[in-house]
Amino acid sequence: MSKVVLEVPDISCEHCAGAIGQALRPQAGVQEVQVDVPNQKVHLEYDEGVITLDRVKEILAEEEYPVAGVAHA
Repeated sequence: MSKVVLEVPDISCEHCAGAIGQALRPQAGVQEVQVDVPNQKVHLEYDEGVITLDRVKEILAEEEYPVAGVAHA
């Protein structure tokens, strides 16, 4: 499993957090999603053999939450 922290500057409220969770949680390979609204970060645990980080970024961009940076947890 890989763990990353995604910087997503467009997170502004709990609605954003819900939308991000709904977009990522059903994806195969995504194990855990925690959205930190005040700090505009998404804590993600995923199986990189099933879903790539690039695909996660694409999904978030499609939902209009582009990723500005990634830190490995």
